Parts: sequence; C-alpha cells; structure tokens
Amino acid sequence: MKKTILMALLVLSTTTAHSQSVDDLFSKKAVDYLKSVPFDVNRTSLYSAAELYAGYDPKNEATFETCYDTKVYKHFIANGKQAQNVEESLARTLHDHCIHVALDEFFKKYDSRFCLGIMGGHALLRTDPMYKKVVLLSKRLTEQGFIMLSGGGPGAMEATHLGAWMAGRTEQDVDAAIDILKTAPSFKDKGWLSTSFEVMERYPRKGDYVSLGIPTYLYGHEPSAPFATHIAKFFENSIREDLILTYAFGGIIYTPGSAGTMQEIFQDAVQNHYLSFGYSSPMIFLGTDFWTKELPVYPFLEELVKLGKYKNMQLTLTDDFDEIVKELETFRSQTTSRLVEEGGTGPYKAIMKAEPTLGAHTVFVPQDLSKFDQKHPLPVLVWGNGACNNSPFEHYKFLNEIASYGFMVVATGYIPMTDDPYKGPMSTTQQQIESMDWVERQNADPKSPYYQKLDVKNIAAAGMSCGGLQTLYNCADPRIKTMMICNSGLFNQQNAHTAVGGMPMPPKEKLSDIHSSVIYILGGKPDIAYENGMDDFHRISHVAACAANLPVGHGGTYAQPHGGEFAVVALAWLQWQLKGDKQASKMFKGKNCLLSKREGWTIEKNQRFNTLK
Repeated sequence: MKKTILMALLVLSTTTAHSQSVDDLFSKKAVDYLKSVPFDVNRTSLYSAAELYAGYDPKNEATFETCYDTKVYKHFIANGKQAQNVEESLARTLHDHCIHVALDEFFKKYDSRFCLGIMGGHALLRTDPMYKKVVLLSKRLTEQGFIMLSGGGPGAMEATHLGAWMAGRTEQDVDAAIDILKTAPSFKDKGWLSTSFEVMERYPRKGDYVSLGIPTYLYGHEPSAPFATHIAKFFENSIREDLILTYAFGGIIYTPGSAGTMQEIFQDAVQNHYLSFGYSSPMIFLGTDFWTKELPVYPFLEELVKLGKYKNMQLTLTDDFDEIVKELETFRSQTTSRLVEEGGTGPYKAIMKAEPTLGAHTVFVPQDLSKFDQKHPLPVLVWGNGACNNSPFEHYKFLNEIASYGFMVVATGYIPMTDDPYKGPMSTTQQQIESMDWVERQNADPKSPYYQKLDVKNIAAAGMSCGGLQTLYNCADPRIKTMMICNSGLFNQQNAHTAVGGMPMPPKEKLSDIHSSVIYILGGKPDIAYENGMDDFHRISHVAACAANLPVGHGGTYAQPHGGEFAVVALAWLQWQLKGDKQASKMFKGKNCLLSKREGWTIEKNQRFNTLK
C-alpha cells in the first residue's frame, strides 16, 4: 500500500483543494482511514456484477440497501460528492487510479480498435421500442467481433450490455429476456435489478463475449447494469467521461438522449477534430427523426463541417442496422488489417491483422482459411520484436512472407498500420506466452474462425535482438517445438552493462532450459549481437543447434522486399521443423547444404544437429 500512497501524493501535492498539510497523510490516522473505507484502495482488477452487488439477494429487494455498491454510494454521499477531507480524497484517488490501471490491463487483452461505444439516455424504458433496437444492434455487433462499451448505467446503456450478454442466442431468446425485464420498465421501479439477475440466470452468457461498462458513483442513484462482464466504476466522473470516449476507438453510436448525450457528442467531435489520439472515429446517429427534428444536432454538425469549424468528421445518420454495421466494419478494416506486399510470394496470400480477443499483438495469416482443417492445420510462429518494441513495424514484411507459405504468425505488439516507427512502451516476455495461450484457445473454440485449423503441436518461438532474449527467457515452455534466435544472444557478466535498459537478462545458464532444436540467424561479425549469439551456440550441446550468418549487420534483411535473405532461411527452417518438409531440410543438412552455397552465407552445426530428421 505504501507504494500506491506515495504515487497518490504526487497528485494531491499539486492541489490546494484541502487546507490540510500533505504531511498529515503520513500519520497513522491517515493509514487507518484508508483501511476503514468500504472500498478497496489497492484493488487490482475491474469489477464484476457479482462484486458490485455482493450481499444482494434478488429474492429479497431489501438486501440492495446493504450490498457492496450501495454501501460505497452511501459513504460517497455522506462524505460529499466533493471530498471534504484529504484522507477521503486520497482514498478515492487511489481507488480510481487502480481502476484506470485495471482498464489498461483489460486493453492489453482486448484491442481497443474493436471497442465500440453506444451512448444514449439513462431514462430509456425497457418497454420503449428503441430499447430492443439497441439490444439487437449491440448483440449483432458483439457477434461481429466488436467489444461494446457504455456508461454502464440503465436505459440505453443497459440495453447495450444486454445485447452483448445475449450474443450467440436467438432473437426469440432476446424477446423472452426483454419480456422479463418489462415488468420493471424503469430503474426507479421495484424489481429492476432482480429481473436483470433473473435474465442472467435463465440465459447464461455464451462463449467469451465481453462488454465494458464505465459507470460513476456521481450518478450512484442509478444502479450499474449487471449485464456488463467488466465494470470500471469511478468516483471522479470527469475521468470516467473522458475514458468512455477515448477507449471507443472503433466508433460511437448515439441513440436518443438528453444533456449527458449532448455533452458526449461535442466532446467526441472535439477529439475527432483535433485527432487528439491520432485518429478520427465514426460518429453514427441512430434515429433519423430524433436527431434531425426533435433534437437537430446532426444538421448542426453538418453545417459546422461545411463552415470548416469541424474537420476529420465521419458522420452517419441512419435507422438501418445494415448501414451501421457496414460503416463500422469498413472503418475497422482500415484500422485493424493491412495487405502487405500483395499478400506475399507464397501460395496462400496473407493478411496482417489485429484480433479483438488478443490485445497488443499482431497476427499474420492466410486470407483464405478454407484450405486448412484438422488434417491440414497451420503451424504457428510466435515472434518478439527488436528493441522489445511493442509493434512488429520493423519485421512485418518478413513475417507476412512466412505466413504466405501456410503458417500463422503471432507477433508481439500493436499492428503497424503505417511505416512510422513505434514510439510506445516496450513489450514484455509474457506476451509470447499470451500468444501461445491464445492460439490454443482459438483452436479449441468452435466459434473461432481458427477452430481446428491451427497446429498447436507445432509451435515455433522466435525473435530478433531483444525479442530473441524474450524467446530465450521463455525457452522452457513445453509447447515450443523449435526456436529461431535472430540477431541476438544472451549477455554474459563481462558485457551485461552494454545492454539497453528494460531488456530481459537471463544468465547463460538459461541455455540449459532449451529443449527443442534451435537456429541462430545472425548478421555476421558486423552484427552487435554476433559475439553473444555465437557464444550461445558454442555452449549448446544438449539439443540440435546451428548458427547461420550473413554479414549484413544487426538490422538483418527484414525490411527488404518479402523479408530478404533472412526470410528465405527462416522459412526453410520452419518448413522443415514444423512441417517435416524433406526438401526444405536440404537447406541445412549435409556438408554441402544449400545454405552454404547461397552467396555470403556460412553455417555451423553442433554434434547433435545430425540427429534431426
């Protein structure tokens, strides 16, 4: 807790909102206060409905008054919507900070490019035809691979999460669920919450569909929608409002609402106008009559665009679900997939794409998956990037080329939609593990487009430079069939000080954990990793290993058309080790192997190498 408190002090020390001295926060009284509040100031995850409504019994409405969420709301009101003392302010700040961190973790798993917001009034009744429209739209979009987001309250927000909850079910199921909910049309009606839990019990969630609600205790008199699978509930509404719009990268659908929805529309318009986060997302207005007659915001926005007051707007006005889905899918394809070098030179033209269920990763895969099945699955390569970049922007041509020969490649990091260098935080060793976990889940999930199309028994792990260190860090994972260490090698005690900060630094003893075949692909003596890589190779005697060198330096040939010479060698290795291709083995086997005849290349093999078949 001390670490979290000190972090919060940086925030509080910059404000004069409280007359108390910051020194007071170091007192036992302050620490005791943090322990006494009815919420966790150091939580590590988002809320679930079960957590928020802990203590609530749907069969006994009176228990709502003593459930967790109500206790916190009563505490919030008793201590002022604006905290009246510094201890309370600190407690709320710590809580909201932890929720924010948990949101960041959520979007490491789920790519925000697939996140869609639906905004609308909290007063929308369950009996209103628009309620069902929102439910069905959200259901359809969830089934299309989008992650639905809302302010997490009643009305249109609840309809958003109900739709996501009912994904995978029939429209008849939706009608039956709404019929149950209609008995308590408004959140002010007795039974509003209990009927929600009745629907959840009668129609359990199917598959791995998720949705994200972001409610606030400022409007705590409006109960949070329990249909949201992940709930980020904040004390500070201004933070919450900003995050709702920021995380809805895939666009926002505006359903009829009032003042709060108006605020969100114009705040969203400002973000799009200034490209505040580097992009402009679709703004879709559902309800032609409402947005042009009852509350004519849409023609007003159009006029501002004509006058040049707003730029970068992607505005749509419609009542047609098909038009909405088409608009959003078109935008998604522009931001989440990219055709590289016409799909590569292999027989299976590849595509580079982000996947909604695998945040902070990029997938390269044949465009036509009909060629692959349980008898002819795709072997898998998991890849770590140079400099531990959290994007394969330097290697995408190389990786795409491999995929075009019938492989799935899962690279650490965000998809590079342009050739601009990545400038964000470094990746982690865990992301390669996440890649393999995801591949196994996708292969086993009947709803996945990759169901029984992936060869989970033939997985290669590889990486360049720092990504090679990440691969060696993970080398003991039993799922790894073979490894490629590119322009990389472990540091020893003598040169460890030359490593870039943040790199994984396993000792040379880690090499003994390697249990698969391994190839080092290096850039010859000009490569700064040459000495480390060759030292690794000479230490490895317990598994089959070889070291291939082309004197091009540390950068390799990844950025050359179709990945250059490094792609030729890597592809041959993968074809041999993961597919058992005897022709590909000739690149490496024998005294006069084909690699030794390629211009500039040299190859060394250890004694166990000849045991490879």
